[in-house]
Amino acid sequence: MKKNGKTLKGIQRHLCKRCGSTKQEEYRNRACLAETNTNIVLLLKEGVGIRSISYLCH
Repeated sequence: MKKNGKTLKGIQRHLCKRCGSTKQEEYRNRACLAETNTNIVLLLKEGVGIRSISYLCH
């Protein structure tokens, strides 16, 4: 990983030397976290609706 500029909000971005993808140092939006994705998948398997999942994960 090497530094690759900043976002419009001033958060440092990094570039992966292997795959070329970019990532931020920190995310304010919790939807980017791996645990949030896991929770969404589990709730969908339980039959919870999309709006309810949004409310529960907020």
